[in-house]
Amino acid sequence: LKTETVAGAVADVVAAGDGSRQLALRRVIELVAFSYLIGNGDLHGKNFSVRQAPAGFWEVTPVYDLLTTQPYLNWRDPMALDFYGRANRLDRDHLTESGERLGLPRAAVASALDRICDTVPTWIGRLDEIGFDAPVTERLADMMRHRITELGRS
Repeated sequence: LKTETVAGAVADVVAAGDGSRQLALRRVIELVAFSYLIGNGDLHGKNFSVRQAPAGFWEVTPVYDLLTTQPYLNWRDPMALDFYGRANRLDRDHLTESGERLGLPRAAVASALDRICDTVPTWIGRLDEIGFDAPVTERLADMMRHRITELGRS
């Protein structure tokens, strides 16, 4: 399975339920970007789901229980699902181009990436709450800072 296959299937289900295909695609890309940023190599198709909103239309569900897998797999854990041929090094250009291939405007993907990259740094200061030892915590912080630069504004 590939991320673009999952994205298309999720968006099709949402659209069939009178939801926004564009918003569904954006949510999938946000989940991929956030998972990459935190080092979650365990993002599978099962992590993407839809629900019927109280207003009656279908939408992508909020995500929960996402965690970094990098410290457990010797810092070499690529994404479980590749995204247009990449399972690692998912930089801003690759994600915006992938979004365009799925039918999203480049600006929509860029806006989503900016929001994520602007928000995550505030959480880096709380990584010690996870319970890793200091060297692992610092390596995770460094990885996340590096990935913010990969996904952030040029």
